[in-house]
Amino acid sequence: MNIVLIIPYFGKLPEWIILFLKSCEYLDGKIDFLFFTDDENISCINRPSNVKYYVVSFDWLVKYIETKGLGVLSSAYKLCDYKPLYGYIFQEYIEGYDYWGYCDIDTVLGDISSFLIKNNYTCYDRIGEKGHFTIYRNTKECRELFTQYPYSFPKYFDFEFVKQTTYPCHFDESGMNIICNRSNSIKYLEKNFALQTTIVRELHLHTFGAKYPELFVFNKGHIYRYEKMNDSIMKEEYMYIHFQDRKKMPIHNGCEDCFLITHLGFVPFSEEKIEDYFRTLYGQKYEMDFRLYFSDVKPRMAIFVSKLSHCLFDMLARYTAGEWNVEIPLIISNHPDLQHVAERFGIPFHLFPITKETKEEQEKKEIQEGLIKACDVIDLIIEILRGSKNREQVKKCLVDGVTEGIRFKSKSSEKAAQKLHFSEKQAAAILDMRLYKLIGLEIEALQADYAETMKNIAIYEDILNNYDSMAEVIMKELDQIKKEYGSKRKTSIENAEEAVYEEKKMEETEVCFLMDRFGYMRLIDKNAYERNKDAAHAESRYVFTCMNTDKICIFTDNGKMHSIKVADIPLVRFRDKGTPADNLSNYDSAQERMLYVAPLASVKENTLLFVTAASMCKLVSGAEFDVAKRTIVSTKLAEEDSLIFVGSADEMEQVVFQSEGGYFLRFQKQDISAMKKTSIGVRGMKLAEGDKLDHAYLLESRQEYTITYHDKPYVLNRIKLSKRDSKGIKPRI
Repeated sequence: MNIVLIIPYFGKLPEWIILFLKSCEYLDGKIDFLFFTDDENISCINRPSNVKYYVVSFDWLVKYIETKGLGVLSSAYKLCDYKPLYGYIFQEYIEGYDYWGYCDIDTVLGDISSFLIKNNYTCYDRIGEKGHFTIYRNTKECRELFTQYPYSFPKYFDFEFVKQTTYPCHFDESGMNIICNRSNSIKYLEKNFALQTTIVRELHLHTFGAKYPELFVFNKGHIYRYEKMNDSIMKEEYMYIHFQDRKKMPIHNGCEDCFLITHLGFVPFSEEKIEDYFRTLYGQKYEMDFRLYFSDVKPRMAIFVSKLSHCLFDMLARYTAGEWNVEIPLIISNHPDLQHVAERFGIPFHLFPITKETKEEQEKKEIQEGLIKACDVIDLIIEILRGSKNREQVKKCLVDGVTEGIRFKSKSSEKAAQKLHFSEKQAAAILDMRLYKLIGLEIEALQADYAETMKNIAIYEDILNNYDSMAEVIMKELDQIKKEYGSKRKTSIENAEEAVYEEKKMEETEVCFLMDRFGYMRLIDKNAYERNKDAAHAESRYVFTCMNTDKICIFTDNGKMHSIKVADIPLVRFRDKGTPADNLSNYDSAQERMLYVAPLASVKENTLLFVTAASMCKLVSGAEFDVAKRTIVSTKLAEEDSLIFVGSADEMEQVVFQSEGGYFLRFQKQDISAMKKTSIGVRGMKLAEGDKLDHAYLLESRQEYTITYHDKPYVLNRIKLSKRDSKGIKPRI
């Protein structure tokens, strides 16, 4: 993914700009930066190649924004409200980029692109919710996202109002967060990068050391936090740091590729002196004893592979993608099946043909080889035993060649001992060996046992690798079993038509179904629902009770109905997250949008109203959706048409259609024909060219329904009652 960050800044560039640019340098090839500033001194600052600048006046930017039809920018500080518009304003500057965004210069950036890729954030259209760092996918919809306005929210979330006031409205944060949450087409990562995750968060330096002593470090393109925890110092990587108490943060000499970020300013840093930093700043103050632990050195990791190739492919994919900061020097297996995979990735493959059947003989072989080898150097081993202080010292010498602390008769003996390399099991067997084993006949018996072991291993490998040998063994064992346990059959074999198995019926109980606005669904028991009824309705998009033997029906805008067994939905505690609908059905949140969710028992007892964007409508009996398939076509759609409304219509008497052009039509429900789900329907409203339906409402004649239209309340029941297939009226508001 290639990203461009747009940074308009007017006034004198701050002193810490050199540190911000230093962090930008390590993102060269991953992220580009576009500066628009009136400070001509930027041309004299050492900048990396991925930082481009344009020296322009603030008046130029005001006129440039005005040409885009976005009002008159009142002040440079008002630019905070214009940040979500940068993709639209500077569209010609961001062509060819996957993402565009903005960030503040009172930040020091870490390895941002790696964080986004490792955490699979690249599937989102908007990443981040803070004004100091947010990026958008470079699409027309994302560039014009600011034009959307959730009508039920305050007017300062409407950019038409925001651009008219000189006051900051926090439109880049609160406003856009609301718009993205209300949008059905934008996939928004609702994550507070600044506070809620352990690897990506904002740093407020005025809280420095409030809970635990800590240090923040920029080290060659990476941001680290060192924190005192339980008498130890832990190291954790961040995505970026945003510092706020800027006036009190001078830059000390020597800050280049490595520096501390503290409440005292920016200080040159060396990891070798981190212990001294902690002891000076915090150790003495808190009277603490601590130990240092670093994870910079790549650990070496061997892979022991089974015959399940997908596990090996997954591990090697993560390794080559850089998700695992390790070195894999070899792959070990007891079969050659996956040797070609190791060779493809350029990793040495080591074969040890040990199976469940040959394990005992292989271990015996290992010990016998060690004892035979020990007999050849028995004088040296006796010298090691006599010169050592304890058993552990002898074992280290036999396994790793460690001779420290052992008295030898000569230097040649010590050098010979350093070359010893027995395995752990061999060393243990040598230490347990008795002296009588050195008798000539005992040594000959050991060699004979070794030969017998090798013969048995060869036989076992032949059985495992040769089908005929395996079949011969099986037949011999079956003959032996028949001879030992054979008797006349006591059961009869009949040519029955079928075997009938009656599955135990599930105990039928009533549960409560909850689904939030992100499509996460869960079940809770009725008692938990009654205790948390208000919170359940406030936090969930759909809430209803159903039986655990029922199904949940999901109607979507592309004319499909997905069904999920209630028994397949997890029964959890009230505060648990639940499971996405994507994981429990064929529903795809990236390709379709939910319109109506209800239990099958309710659906099949009611009549459903279907309305499309092209104003086609019909009534369908809910019994038609009582099917066995998990996904069916719920209605027939014309080309390039889509559903905008599905709902239960039995209790309602009237229908109101609202078009994007601002026309409303109210008519009787009985004017809509009842049809099969395979029919396309009848026209409900005559639409002008280019217009299409936006909303549909079902009304009771005796109850008043009010919506917000152009920031004012509008009573749907007062719309003139007309006939179906007429144009409707446009309210004067």
